[in-house]
Amino acid sequence: MIHPFIEKWASASGLSGTQILRFTILRDLLEAIHTRRSVLLAQGPTDEVRTLQSLEQKIESLLLAKELNGDLEQTIEESSPQKEPAKLSPSSKVLKVVGAEKANRFDRIWSTRIAMEAEKANWNFYRLEGWIDLTEAVQVHTDLQNILWPNGTILWVESAQRAAPTDRTPGDSRWKGCWVFVLNPEVSPGQLLSKLPSRFFSKPEAPKIMQALSSEAV
Repeated sequence: MIHPFIEKWASASGLSGTQILRFTILRDLLEAIHTRRSVLLAQGPTDEVRTLQSLEQKIESLLLAKELNGDLEQTIEESSPQKEPAKLSPSSKVLKVVGAEKANRFDRIWSTRIAMEAEKANWNFYRLEGWIDLTEAVQVHTDLQNILWPNGTILWVESAQRAAPTDRTPGDSRWKGCWVFVLNPEVSPGQLLSKLPSRFFSKPEAPKIMQALSSEAV
């Protein structure tokens, strides 16, 4: 389970956003573990389920780590499960991006932690809005993350506001998504826009990138 993440963790060493990238790796590893554990639980308790649960608890305890140094396996092994759920105290800027009521929510807390590291490293916050085929959402997300890495990372994705196309017909699977992400200031959002996956539609409107707290395209 952990091995596919080890090389990615090591490759983040020495980069300007090492901590941002490593908290992202922990978030993604947790999601993979949770998915695997859910599948196994449907089949009944097993030793693997208990092992994954222990691994999950150790990783969750790293949410409050000041720095993530050393190799991945050692970092996880040396962590100690917390008795109480962790709670973050982000800055007002991060709260505006994440949403004060969502910052410590179980499905947003790791993204909040990544955002806190991004602010510390002076990375920029953006959002990308664009139309895709909903059946390809997972692949679009993967492609976009691959384009961003290691100069950026997606915080979360959600439905964009006012997303219904005026020409929608029965069976129409078009969906307007909003990907909130952070980006190294040395990389312009325009560079990213030119590399977007071809799965993004140009109609009813072309994809656009905006500052996270602005409605104006960059």
